[in-house]
Amino acid sequence: MSRRSHAFLVLGALLALSGLSGCSRFREISTCRSLARETNPTLDQIDALASKPAGDQQARADQQARMAGLYAELAKRLKPHAAGPSTLAAAIKDYAGILEATSKALKNQADATRSGTFGRTTELRRELERLVKRERSAVTRLETECHS
Repeated sequence: MSRRSHAFLVLGALLALSGLSGCSRFREISTCRSLARETNPTLDQIDALASKPAGDQQARADQQARMAGLYAELAKRLKPHAAGPSTLAAAIKDYAGILEATSKALKNQADATRSGTFGRTTELRRELERLVKRERSAVTRLETECHS
């Protein structure tokens, strides 16, 4: 089979699928792929920062501040995908909100670390632990939306 006829077969199959499932499903698939492209590299950077040993309190605060910035940036990039009435858009909106809250908590943690307010850092660490649980739940929801 020639390359051209193979391409037409693939195109025909895609058109048939689009007629069966509608264009909205293809948009959702495209959105899911876009989410993966946008989130994974940033989350890899955050993981690298989080696992890097800090030499002192100042270095730890700097790492936390950088992670806060990355979370805020990622939340901002995801917001355009959160528009619309779909359940996928709602899941993205929820995830972006969690990323914003994590950014704020990390910024507060960095400020408390810099100022030596250790009682406050314990409270903020608990908040970050709660956010991690919420993030896991939100990621599971996104995965469910993207694979259904």
